This record gives sequence, C-alpha cells and structure tokens, in this order.
Amino acid sequence: MSFFKKLFSQKGTSPAEPNEASMPATSEPAPEATTPTPAGDSTPAPEGAAPAQPRERKFLAYDAFGRQVVLGREEWLKNVIPQQLKNAWDQPEQLGTIILHSVADGLVDEMIAPAEHLVEIDPNRERSTVLLASVYGQANRLADAEYTLKSYLAQHGDSAVVLANLAKVFSLQKNDAEVLPTLWHSLELDPNQDTPLSWYALLVAEKDGDDAGLAALRRIAALHGSWRAQFWLARYALTQKQLETALSYYDEILEKLPRPVPAELLAQISADLGQANHIDALLKLTIPLYDIAVHGLYVGANLLKAYLAAGKPAEARTLLDQLLALDKPEWRQALSYWDTQILRAEIAKSGQPIPPKMGTIMVEGPIWLRKELPIVEFCPTKAENAPNICFVGSTVEVGASPQKPIPRILEIAGRLSRAVPLFLSEQLHLRTPAIGTVLQPWVHAPRGTFALFNKPILEAEAAAHTKASGTNAEFVFATHLIATGEQWHITLRMTRVSNGALVNATSIDFDPKKPEPAIRAVSDLALNLCKQHAGIEAADAPAFYQLPAGDDFVSYVLRLEQALNVSFCSIEGAGPGFLIGESDILQGNLFLCLNQPENPLPRIVLSYIMLQLKIFRRSAVEQFYGRFDLLQKQFPLPEPGATIIDKLLQDL
Repeated sequence: MSFFKKLFSQKGTSPAEPNEASMPATSEPAPEATTPTPAGDSTPAPEGAAPAQPRERKFLAYDAFGRQVVLGREEWLKNVIPQQLKNAWDQPEQLGTIILHSVADGLVDEMIAPAEHLVEIDPNRERSTVLLASVYGQANRLADAEYTLKSYLAQHGDSAVVLANLAKVFSLQKNDAEVLPTLWHSLELDPNQDTPLSWYALLVAEKDGDDAGLAALRRIAALHGSWRAQFWLARYALTQKQLETALSYYDEILEKLPRPVPAELLAQISADLGQANHIDALLKLTIPLYDIAVHGLYVGANLLKAYLAAGKPAEARTLLDQLLALDKPEWRQALSYWDTQILRAEIAKSGQPIPPKMGTIMVEGPIWLRKELPIVEFCPTKAENAPNICFVGSTVEVGASPQKPIPRILEIAGRLSRAVPLFLSEQLHLRTPAIGTVLQPWVHAPRGTFALFNKPILEAEAAAHTKASGTNAEFVFATHLIATGEQWHITLRMTRVSNGALVNATSIDFDPKKPEPAIRAVSDLALNLCKQHAGIEAADAPAFYQLPAGDDFVSYVLRLEQALNVSFCSIEGAGPGFLIGESDILQGNLFLCLNQPENPLPRIVLSYIMLQLKIFRRSAVEQFYGRFDLLQKQFPLPEPGATIIDKLLQDL
C-alpha cells in the first residue's frame, strides 16, 4: 500500500473508539448498496471435487413482539416485499429506504421498477435519479445508468452528486478517459464531497505518484469554499511531524464552517491530533468548539482520553458527569468504561488506593415480592414468629476453555452464582411457612457493584454476616459454583448460625448447558435440610406460582438475577455501568412470557422489572410498553394471574 493510500485508509479512526455517533449529513453521493457475499467457507474446493451448492440467502424480519423471523428468498419476495412496496408506493422517503435496503440484500432486479417509479414521484429528483442509476449499475445495465444521469444533467443543469455518480458509471464501463474530468467537474461544483474527493486524489496518485496526489489535494483546496481537502492535507502534515502546518490548515477549515462544527469533522480532527500525541493542541483546539448536545460522546470520548493522557482526571470526571446527565442508553457501556478509567487515574493521582467498602444487602422473600406491591395480597401471610433462613452466594471458581475465555465464563457463572440463592430463597418463602432472605454481597465503594469472590465463604463468615443482618435466622445456606472444565459443580453448605458449625455440605455435578436438574436438586435438598434440622414443613405454594420447565426454567432463574440488577441499580453509589442493556432485559423477559403464555409467573417478574425501571429508566419502559400491551391482549392470563398483573401495573 502506497503512503497516499495509507493516508486515506485512516479515515474515520478515533483513538477513543466511540461506540456510536449521529453522523451529520454530507453532500457526497447517495450511498450505493452493494450485493452482499453469502457467508461461508472461502477455502477453494479440492481439484475434481463437485462444486459447492450456493447457500440460499436468508432474510431477517421481526414480528410485532420483536422476535426474529428467518425467511428464504422466495418467501421474502412473495410475502414481505410486495406489502412493503404497496404501503410505501406513494411515499418517496419510505420507498427509497425500502429500495436501498433491498438492493443491499441482493434484490437488485426486483428493485428496478420501484426505483423507476420513485423518480416519477420524488420531489427530490436529484436523489431519486442517483438511486435509480445505482440500481441500474448493480443490475449491469450501465448504459441505462449513464443515460439516466446524463438526462438529469441535460434537464436540470450541473449537479455535483450526479456528476460524481456518472464518474462511477464511466469507471464501471472502463471509460477511464472520462472519469477524472467528470470527477473534477463534480468537485468544482462542491469541493467538500468526501468520497469523490478522496477518489479523485487516489486516482491521480495511482497514475502519477504520491506527490501528484498531494498536488491534486492542494488544487481542490484552492477551489472556492473548500475545507475538506485541507483536512486531508492537515493529516498529511501530522504524519510528517509538521504540527504548525496542520494547525494552520485546521484554522482555515474552522473559519469556513458554521457553529457548531460538524461532529464528524471535529471527531476526526481531535482523533488525528490524539494519534499524533499532540494532546495539548487537541485540548486547546477542541474544548472551545465542543458542544455536548451536538458532539456528544462521538467527540467527547476523544476529549476524555486526552484529559487522562494530560493527567487531568478532574476535568475528565466533569465531562463524564455531563455526558451521563444526557441519559443516553446507547452510551452507557462506553461511559462505564470511561468511569473505570477515570477512577483509576484519580486513585493513581492521589497516591493512595481506595480500599473497597464491603457489606451485604438483604432481599427478603422473592425478589419480585416487595411488601409495597399489591401482589402480597395473593401470597400467604407469614406468622410473626416465622423462622427465617438466609442464603448467600456470589462465590465462583472459573477456568478458561477453548470455546469460552475466562471473562465470558466469569460473566455466566457470576450471574448464576447470584441467581441460585435468589431461587432457593424464593422456593423456601413460597413453599413453606418460613421466610427466605438473601444476603447479597455488595461493594459500597469506590463504586457500588456486586461483590464476587473466588473462594467459598467460610462457615464462620456466613454465620457472622447472618447475625449482623438482624434476621435472627437459625441457619444460613451458602452456595459455591466451580466453573472449570466441561462439568461444573455447585456446592450447598448449611451452617448453624449460633456457633458457626457446618451442618451439611453437598456437591452436585452438572452440565453447564443444562443446569436445571442441578438447580432443582439443590432446591429440594435445601428444603429437606430445613425440614430435618429446623422442623420447617412444606406448605402449598400460591396458585400463580408455576415454575417453567426445561430451557424456560433456566431462563426464569436467570431473569431473577436480572430483577436483582434492576432493583439494585438505584442504590446510592452504583456506577454508571452497573445496569446496561435494560431494553434487552425487557425483551428477554417478554420472550419468556411468550414461551409461557398462560403462566402468570414470568409476567409477574416482567411487570416487577417494568415498575422498577420506570423509576430511573422511564424511556426504556415507554418504548417497550406497546409490546407488553400486545402480549396482554393476545394472550390474556387466566385468574388470578390477570388480576395480579392489572393491580401491579395500575400505576405504570
């Protein structure tokens, strides 16, 4: 790769790797869809082997509940595309979107007639002409593409975007003599088209060398109103360690642009300065131009990284707090990362590590059975002197495997280590007269989060935590998960609180892909031990308490852990990344409800999660509620489930 190609190959990079951004509109040609290559093994077949059969292209659709549906090409063309086209036939915006997406899915010939119709109805004739020419081009009807674009120019006069696309048609026709002149004329009309600009300079460099390519950029920079070529020249200057030259180009660019500066450009300028390690220049140029409402995390991530590189964690913390205040769900994971990085910098600057402040938080009864919720009316009332049994988990030993590295295993095992105690407590609470209480280990500082230990809790520790809880529990159960190898192991240890004596310890092996038998066995064991040592007899569970089976059982147990996450998100000190993906949590619980359409229990858990999220993630609930309402209408619950859900959600 020539140096000049490397210069353009850096386009769009950022040292901070922002996860998202709303890119500003540009004046470049309309995006041209390309036919995707089917996924599969690209290794050549052995000589003499029969040719591989092409895989049928699959199309993804979503039903009203957001469930993914996979359709074959013929089914898609028969049942989906006609209705989409019918609904959008006289709506230029919608029709254009369908054409673009369909061409990207490989339905090129099928989109010719819709694209021809779009030209007739679209008030933006330039846009629809470019799209039609693109469809013709991908259908290998290059003469029609050329005629379409030239007809527009003849009727409406010069257009930068039409000329740029005409140059592409000439290139596909191998009419090289016409490509550069047509591109140049397009740039004369609008020198700030990104794709035509870089294409023109690269073609010149390929033809006459890198120096000629740079000279082409300088010619474009001399055109009236040009600023994008100056950006590339500034990037080149940085590669040559010519900071002052680059800054002069930036000054020239910024004098020509309105305020606020387009986010794409400011992100690229700050990224280039950061990659060249000119941190002071980055901060000096970017801070006065940064508008958080417009530039958001796209530019903000570069500033955060620069602040940390400059040893300014306080300024980084201030910016992070401002970004968090915008409450953008799609930023939450990235901001959690920056919170961790800033915290490390703050600790390093103070010279003294902040010791973690540990504790436990009690969850009495099922996580979804809060005393203030009307569902308590449908559960047996506990006696004043009802015995209390405590459960504690959050201890895991992990080992890597070829399929899953340690971080992934730790995530899965960590969730399970919190979910199992919740399930055991729920079982005891609803199937006996006793009270089940989970003692959830929690890190209060420096950032509130779940504690997770790599060694089993000792009997003396379990007893001490239980005494400190004030529950007056006679026994405490501790679970420990060993997630090493193909077989995992869960251990249940029962301790007498008064003296810290071990009453029973049992380990159960299980397949991590099918944990249901082990979880049920641990639950039955805990109930039997409570009966044997504490005299706690079984009782009838509430009528609505119907556990799912199979994969849905495992899903239900893990949904309890999600409910715990949602419940603890509002605890003071919880970091910005404590709860990520609330939309996925809602959707996953909805899928479980759809798998169990007559079972009130999954819907109770979902309702509880919605009520909790309403407090601090209201927008997520509002966006999701339509699907829940559809669930209620299409799959009404039998009593008492219907009444329970109605009462739970009466204030939602």
